[in-house]
Amino acid sequence: MINIRASQTSGWNDCPRRGAARAYKDIIEKAGFEVDGKANYVRGVASSLGTAVHVGAAHALRKKIDGESVSLDDMIDVSNADFDEAVCNGLSFDSITGKPSVAKIQIERLLKVYFNAILPNINPIMTEQFIQAELKGGHLLTAHPDVLEINSVHDLKTGREPYEYHAQLGSYSLLAKANNICIPEKLIIDWIQRTAISKTYIEPKSIVFNVEICEAEAKSTIKSIISQVKEFQDTGDPVAFPANCMSNLCSVNYCPCIGTDFCKLKEN
Repeated sequence: MINIRASQTSGWNDCPRRGAARAYKDIIEKAGFEVDGKANYVRGVASSLGTAVHVGAAHALRKKIDGESVSLDDMIDVSNADFDEAVCNGLSFDSITGKPSVAKIQIERLLKVYFNAILPNINPIMTEQFIQAELKGGHLLTAHPDVLEINSVHDLKTGREPYEYHAQLGSYSLLAKANNICIPEKLIIDWIQRTAISKTYIEPKSIVFNVEICEAEAKSTIKSIISQVKEFQDTGDPVAFPANCMSNLCSVNYCPCIGTDFCKLKEN
């Protein structure tokens, strides 16, 4: 049985070998290969800040589902608590978010935009709940969708302009239908970009994706993942997962393959 997370589908085709090293480390190591070779991971602040904002948004959405009042201050508090934990576990900062105090300002700004511009337009029936569906062959597709409405899926993004998430959104749609939760007519990314605190205004965007196109991309990507994992299990050959040295993420900062016997393409 192969477990496929909806979130892994969005970046899989950029480099399946990197994706496999992240998602199927146990299968790879069982075959006698090493991962995590030269990579010395410290989680980036962009990811942790985005997660913290998600925590605050999910808190508000749960309140809304329960018919309770939503407090921006409470959203900020739960987000900051999540970010504090991330800091304790170790973070690398960048030119946009240079230190924890700056991150706290950015978290508050992002949540204010979400609270005022996006939350009022969402009528959630489910948020951040685990759902799964069995695929042909007994494999599983799983996810924790940000928000499901009666006729739509919402996913919150705080990073770069989000136009590469068709397969992930399509996976959410397929799961919503398979579990009889809703039949999405729209797949929406709510985008509030993390920006330097010198920028005075953050303009949110709600980007609507076509359901049919996204579901087709999801099915194609899922089929590729299953095929590649099965080929690797049968052959034990890493080339079952195509590698992309031209990827912007082909670096020890992002890929646990580099410098290992699982991917020798950038050996020094």
